[in-house]
Amino acid sequence: MPQANSQILTPEQQIGMAGQLREERTRQSADAAPVKEELAEKSAADQQPKSLRQTVMAARRAMDVKQRAKDKIEEKVMAPARMGTNYALRWAWLTLIP
Repeated sequence: MPQANSQILTPEQQIGMAGQLREERTRQSADAAPVKEELAEKSAADQQPKSLRQTVMAARRAMDVKQRAKDKIEEKVMAPARMGTNYALRWAWLTLIP
């Protein structure tokens, strides 16, 4: 059926064209689904380390991330205590040694 302006099509023709369009889209998505699954499997396989060296490097990176997170938490917890200690020591030096 030739593509025409929707103003000159009858309601039955519009419904028929809409059905054809829906069928085309479902066929295209059904054809694309296996391809997407294959790509997902390949990308998951690419992300996993393939050798001992890559496995060790990935483990070191993970440990480094964990260590940085620990350091940030420790810094946030210790910063107020350090500031209080610095203030107390400064006050002590200024009052004891004029």
